Amino acid sequence: MAGKGRAESAAVDEQDTKRAIAREARRILDSDGLDGLSVRAAAKAAGLSSAAPYRHFAHGLPELLAWIAEEGFGELIAEMERAPAKSDPRGRIVEIGLRYVGFGVQNPDLYRVLFSHRLARPLEFFDEMFQAGEIPHSSSEAYSRLAAIKMTAFEALVRPIREAQKAGVVRAGDAEDFGLALAAMLHGLVGEFIDEGLGGKQSRDGAWSEARMGMSRKVVGTLLTGLENSAK
Repeated sequence: MAGKGRAESAAVDEQDTKRAIAREARRILDSDGLDGLSVRAAAKAAGLSSAAPYRHFAHGLPELLAWIAEEGFGELIAEMERAPAKSDPRGRIVEIGLRYVGFGVQNPDLYRVLFSHRLARPLEFFDEMFQAGEIPHSSSEAYSRLAAIKMTAFEALVRPIREAQKAGVVRAGDAEDFGLALAAMLHGLVGEFIDEGLGGKQSRDGAWSEARMGMSRKVVGTLLTGLENSAK
């Protein structure tokens, strides 16, 4: 029993250490951007030796990004689901879409982590990678958690579409397909705003300006017009 207790204590300590490194990584991300982030830099900021990082994040930077992204998706979900939301079904979809874009525009480096190309393969193949011995179980667990919360974020977009379908505002069809179209459109808007600067000349009052908000509202509205129930 004593051995089991020590093992459980060690597991708790390991999780605490990873959380400490991830917290420092988030601070580096917020201050220096994604280009300034590395596992070693985060571990050093957490007070660990230069040899320590890869004992805790065996899959390196992608695994650390997964920890940051898990927290980031939680923040995005909280932003989309916070009250108040529009009471009418169509307005609710527009408002949640604007919250999504606003979150991305105001947190550009975090948003880039959420959809980093470094996470694409681990998110899709974490189980196969573990079975093949490419990553340890701890790494596969991190990617599994991230995959789950990413789906929760997607569901936060799909839910108001389902509600609008029940109200007869949005036409019948696969709500998840409609959600994919909405997610792709919102993702594209965020990318344009943070990388290409669309609406930048009209955004001197902040990244999430009235100009960009207005653009986003029109774009989401255009999509919804195509999804409206013509029989209503």
